[in-house]
Amino acid sequence: MLSERILKLLNEQIEHEFYSANFYLAMSSWGASKGLHGTAAFLEKHCDEEMVHMRKLFSYVNDTGAQAIVPQIPKPPKEYDSIKDVFAKTLEHEVFITRKINELVDACLQEKDYSTFNFLQWYVGEQHEEEMLFRSILDQAKPLGLSGVKLTGGEPLLQFDLLVTCCRLLKEKFGNDHHIHLYTGHAPTPEELVALSGIVDELRFHPPHECWPDIMETEYIRSIRNAKELGFSVGIEVPALPGLESLITTLPDLDFLNINELEWGDLNAGEMRSRGYELSDNVHNAVLGARDWAAEICLLDKVHWCSSRFKDAVQLRNRLIRIAENTARSFDEITDDGTVVYGIIEKGDNPIPLDSIDDGMYTDCGDHVDMAWWLLVEYADRLPGKKYVIERYPDGGMIVEVTPL
Repeated sequence: MLSERILKLLNEQIEHEFYSANFYLAMSSWGASKGLHGTAAFLEKHCDEEMVHMRKLFSYVNDTGAQAIVPQIPKPPKEYDSIKDVFAKTLEHEVFITRKINELVDACLQEKDYSTFNFLQWYVGEQHEEEMLFRSILDQAKPLGLSGVKLTGGEPLLQFDLLVTCCRLLKEKFGNDHHIHLYTGHAPTPEELVALSGIVDELRFHPPHECWPDIMETEYIRSIRNAKELGFSVGIEVPALPGLESLITTLPDLDFLNINELEWGDLNAGEMRSRGYELSDNVHNAVLGARDWAAEICLLDKVHWCSSRFKDAVQLRNRLIRIAENTARSFDEITDDGTVVYGIIEKGDNPIPLDSIDDGMYTDCGDHVDMAWWLLVEYADRLPGKKYVIERYPDGGMIVEVTPL
């Protein structure tokens, strides 16, 4: 039996979820009217998801013997300044919904309504995912300052509709020159290739090791040829393993063949040991013998070798530098390795006199002040509180070193 307080809050949440559906549907209509069809499709699908959220709440209330109320829904806005404005407002709205869900969960604990508390855990997880989704749409490409993106992680083709939607959104937001390359362990069908044409620029195939000896008889080569006919840039990217010479026959059909030096990692350590592989030295993650397996094929045109040391020493550093250049504050110093250095003063009982320091050289963070490290060193004797110089990865990343003053 629901208490009067919980019933009231659940019916209010039904109203919020109903409004969310209309909110996203209105945004979808705006996107369609501007020719942003990928955005429109994405938001219309999100409208459907919000209706599912609402109906689950509606059914739950009725199943308890109480009465779910069909609310009167305010009209959502119909005009937006830009696609960025759309997704900024969606994020703001999802933060509001998260707050309302959390308030409802807190009320259930106060009322000792553990059944409703357990029911709401699904919503808690959903809200986390939705906030992350809209935050990533807004922020993913910006910190890197990139002219393109790679789509990888798991198998993107297993979420094909979402993949198409995301690619369309990226092209609409950043323009047709924004290069998108897709990594896949599958061989896309002709229908999938047609759907990706125009929104994905480059396909990088990862055929599994066991099919290399007969690669020319597999679906991979047929898919590669179909992709080439549709105008994709096409290549194969694989780790350095025994048997690489079997891939030589694919070169006439490829634009490139990338071979990555086989690396030892936490997730593959067990498999590495079972195959009898060893590290090449005590400093890097490269596997002993990987260079030898790739030596013959790397002499051919179109074949590119990427060493473990190159990825560690060059690619990671360049990526950090790009992020730092796009996210560093005016007083952060960017190092040659892409880390940022700044000073911190912890606030104590005494106020920190900052009148003599330009506003752009510090930020009040509540319980501490961040500022230019060289000014902190210069004024250390005149500023109260504990003081440190911090070196960390950019955009709020891992702290590398803390030097007390």
